[in-house]
Amino acid sequence: MVSAMRLPGLWQFLRGAVLLAVIAVIAVYGRPFLPGGASRQTVSGVATVPVTGPVPSSSVIIVDQRWIYLYGLVAPREEPDCTVGGVTLQCTLISVGKVAEFVAGHEVRCRVRHYTGDDRHWGQCWADGVGTFGNAADSLNARLVRAGWAFAAPRTRDFAADEAAAKAAKAGMWVGEAFSHPDFLKGPLRGSSENADGGMAEVREVRIKLFGVDAPALTQECTIGGKPYPCGFMSHQYLNSLTDGHTVNCKVSQLPGDDRTFGICTEENPLSRQLSPNTFNEQIVRAGWALADRARSMDYVEAEDDARTHKRGLWQGEFIPPADWRNGKR
Repeated sequence: MVSAMRLPGLWQFLRGAVLLAVIAVIAVYGRPFLPGGASRQTVSGVATVPVTGPVPSSSVIIVDQRWIYLYGLVAPREEPDCTVGGVTLQCTLISVGKVAEFVAGHEVRCRVRHYTGDDRHWGQCWADGVGTFGNAADSLNARLVRAGWAFAAPRTRDFAADEAAAKAAKAGMWVGEAFSHPDFLKGPLRGSSENADGGMAEVREVRIKLFGVDAPALTQECTIGGKPYPCGFMSHQYLNSLTDGHTVNCKVSQLPGDDRTFGICTEENPLSRQLSPNTFNEQIVRAGWALADRARSMDYVEAEDDARTHKRGLWQGEFIPPADWRNGKR
C-alpha cells in the first residue's frame, strides 16, 4: 500500500509523464487536434506543380505525393482576363510559373491542416533556405500574394497585408487594367439551371451560392391546402425574375472545408464597388422563396420572419425545410 507521504511524489511523476507524452504527440503530428474541426501535421519533400490537369492552378503544389492546397489565397481565375496596355495575358499560367520558380531546387515543408468533411490537404508552405520556417511572411503563400500572382482569400484574409503591398507596388496582376479579383464579380447574373436550388446563380460562368440563404431543391414539392406544387422550380424562377437582364455586383468568398463559392449579390452600382443594402439574398428570403441559412448567418432572419407573417412564397402553404428535404425527409 502506498503511504500518504509518497502520494504527492507519485502524482508529480504521473503528471510529468503525461506532459512528456503530449509534447511527443505535438512534435510528431504538429498539433493534431484543433478547435473548429481542423487538424494539423507537417509534410516535407521535393515540391512539384501540377500542370497537366484541365485547369492548372497556382493554388496547388504536390509534396510527398500529397496535393497541398495553399491555404489563405485564391489563384487567378481560369479565363485569360489580365490586360496590360490592351494586351491580354494568360495570368493563370504566369501564376503557376511563379510557384514553380519558388519551389524549383528546394525542399518544401508544409504545415497542413484538415477540416471535418473535407479530405483535401490545406497547407502553408516554406521553401528550405528561403526565410524562416514558421514565419508567415516567408511562406510560399505570402510570397505568391506579395508578388501579385494570387489574392488573399476573402474569408481568412491572413495575407491581406501582402495583397495590399502588391497592389501598392503594382506587382504582378496589379500592373494591369483589368482582372477578376476573387472577392468581387461583376457581370450578367442568371439563375443556374444546372444547380440544385433557387439559391444558386451564375456570374461570368462562376457558380455562386447566395450566402445566408437556404432555398428549396429544384425538384422539391410543397403543398397548399394539401395540393402539391413545384415550389423548388418557383423559387428558382423567382431568382431568375430578379436577375435576368441585370448587371450585378457579387461579393464572393469561400469557407474553409467547402469548395463552393458563396456570394452576396446586388444590382450594379456604377459609382461604387460597395454592395447596396437591397441584396438579392434578402429579397428571395423576404419574398418567401427561401429560408435564412441560420447555420452560416443570422442576417436574413428578420426577412424570413416577415415572409412568414405575411404568408409569402413557401409560407402560403406547407413545406419541408430545404435542409431536411436534401437529407431525405419527405
